[in-house]
Formats: sequence, C-alpha cells, structure tokens
Amino acid sequence: MLNVLIGLILVLLFFVVLFFQRLREALHTGGMAVLLAILLGLSGTAAWLGFTDSGRPAKRTAPLPAGKGAPPAPEAPVQTIVVPGDSGPWAPAREAPAGEGTLSVQEIYERVSPSVVVVYNLNEAGQVRGHGTGFFIDPWGMVATNYHVVEGASSLRIKTKSGATMDIRGIAASDAENDVVILSAILPVDSIQTLRMTTSLPKVGDKIVVIGTPYHPQLAQTITDGLVSAIRPVPGGRRLIQISAPISPGSSGSPVVNLKGDVVGIATRVHRQASHIGIAVPGEILSGLTLSSPFPVAKLPVVYAGQALPVEPAPQPGDAQRRLEQERQRALEQQARIQEEHRKWRAQQIGEATDLLDKARHNLSFDRYDLAFSQFEKALQIFRGIGETQGVIVCLEQMGGILHKKGRGDLAQEYLRQAAALRGRL
Repeated sequence: MLNVLIGLILVLLFFVVLFFQRLREALHTGGMAVLLAILLGLSGTAAWLGFTDSGRPAKRTAPLPAGKGAPPAPEAPVQTIVVPGDSGPWAPAREAPAGEGTLSVQEIYERVSPSVVVVYNLNEAGQVRGHGTGFFIDPWGMVATNYHVVEGASSLRIKTKSGATMDIRGIAASDAENDVVILSAILPVDSIQTLRMTTSLPKVGDKIVVIGTPYHPQLAQTITDGLVSAIRPVPGGRRLIQISAPISPGSSGSPVVNLKGDVVGIATRVHRQASHIGIAVPGEILSGLTLSSPFPVAKLPVVYAGQALPVEPAPQPGDAQRRLEQERQRALEQQARIQEEHRKWRAQQIGEATDLLDKARHNLSFDRYDLAFSQFEKALQIFRGIGETQGVIVCLEQMGGILHKKGRGDLAQEYLRQAAALRGRL
C-alpha cells in the first residue's frame, strides 16, 4: 500500500509540473488552500502506513504442496545406521546391534588364525607320526597344545598360517592330568601374533569359535562355530567345557575363542559315544601353568597313548582305580625328577650365555663387529630358551648398536624396539 501512495504522489507532482500555468491561475482564484489540503492528506497517509508496515512482522506464505515445478520443503535430518543388506540411503533405519565389543566370525578368523599352527609329532627318523593344533600365547615362541598331541614324539615341529616352519626347543610347562602342555619354539627375528587367555569359565550358551586342523594338515585353518553346551565336572574337582562346534581328530589343541577373540578353552577331544559332542579344557588351566626351562619332548612321560579321558566319572573296580592312581603318581614323580634336571640345566645355560656375553663385549672393544654380533645372537637364543628377559634385552640392545654402526639403521631400530617393549614389561 505504501508503494501505491508514493506512486500517486509522484503522478500528482508530474501533473503539477505539466499544468503549472493553469494551476497558478487557479491559485490566484482561491484554489491554493484546496491543493495544500490534498498534499498534506497524502503525506500523512503515507507516513502512517510506513510506520505500521515497519512494526508488523512479515506474513509467511504457507508452503506449497510438492508437485511439478514446486520442490518439497526440507525435512529435519534423520540419523540412520547402515547395515549389510541395505540397498541404499533410502533403506529403513535400524537399531544398533546388541553386544558391544563383540566381533563377527569373519573378524575373529582374521584376528585369531595367524596365531594358530599345525603341530607335527615326529619320530626319530623325522617322519610324521601324527599331528594336532596349537597356538601362540607368548611373543617369544610359547605354543599351547594338548599333552596327548606331543607325547611319544622324538621331536616336534610347527607350521604357521604363512607356511613358515619352526622347530620346538622343548617342553616349557606341562599338566598331564589336564592334558595341556606349553612348547618353546625356536623363532626367527620376525615378531609373531599371540592370543589372549581368559582366566574364568565361559557361561553356558556363550557363542564360541574353533580354528584348527581336522583330519589332515591340508585342512589347516578350518573354522567352526557353536555354543558352550555345558560345563561338566570330572573327578578331582576339575571341570571341562562341552561345546557344539564340530571338531575332529587333528583339532586337538585348537583355541576355543569367544566373540571378543579371547581364548576360553583348548579343544581336546570328542565324546567316546557321541562324536558330535566336543570337549575343551578351560583356558584357566593353561593360565595357571608356570613356565620353566624347556626340556626335550622325548622325556615327556607317555600317559594317554592315544586314549582320551572319560567325560563323566564311570564306575570302575577298586583295583583298576588304584592302578590308575599309581600310574599318575609315577608320572608326577618322574616330572619332579625332570624338573630338577631342568634346574641344573638352566644354571648351565646361564653360565654359557654369560660367557658368550663376555667374549662378545671383548670383541666389540676391538671393532670385531661380525664376531661380536654372532656371539650376542647365540646368547640371545639361550636367554630366550630359558625365559631370561633381562639377558634378552641386553643382547637385543647390543645387536641393535652393532647394526647401527654398520649402517643398518632400519634393522637396528627393530632390535631396539623389541628391547624397549620388553623393558616396559619389567
């Protein structure tokens, strides 16, 4: 309206200029008062409309309906969760999955499988007597598996997922009654991937995954999944884990992991009368073992001879029970003798390693880098074998220093990094 009035005023001024002579004559005849009244009225009306228009909020136009030529009004953004199977951004929003921190079976396989190995049981001629499964639990080459997988062997060898083979130095810990052992492998400089053990039993109904080597080494890295079907008590106050994940001969020693990728048990065998029922030793048993100086696998007492322990206690005559207890007692006494031999052997190994360190330092003072490096490397292998972390750190630092002086800075950094990581654990 204000614009219209302003236009009328401009038109009025245009006519005033155009007919100026006639208006002047009219003014002389008394029309002056009429003209002034018209102009004042128009000016007052324009001022009043301008004031009211500036103080009133602008009137909003209702949104047009969506249609041809009229874009739809923008909506508030909606936060959606995209999951596999949604065909595009127009798929319906879904709630976040339950079970925070859990992994898919594919993610578990990618995380766990590099730590799983095939364990070969070899005779005196180096021929394969049998095989099982194991997995790394320590960055310095400790491998967990079943006792019955390695008993009766003259030597052992493992094969990793990448195809690398490693010899076993000896047995670092064993528990014949619970059918578990820890092997000490001779590792290259390259680091390995290890698995984390749980110290508590899983719950019935928990989902689990098993990665092992059923039937034949060519079937290594076979993955199966299932549930914790039950927790079974056995004589001696021990407990075993019953699982529904399929396992077979050769799967013995396989890690049984939960959906976080942690080891809850070690697959041991199948039930005698029901092959679809798998049995696993709880991971807490393995966590409770104490590592010692490795001893040759050939000295490991033969307890199982390929036979599995009963899952549930079965009635036995008294004589048979006494014989079983006597055999176990003899096995424990033999283990005690072996441990004493290990103690003496450990002291001897420490003496040899210390002598190598003295010789290496002497050669290093005369810039005999290659000879000193070789002696430090031999001492490193000894210290690793007996679990002497401080000695391992000293050797790694000295070897890293030698490589740095020889211009191998990249490899020197790796040795020094390993030494620093070990220091952080002390």
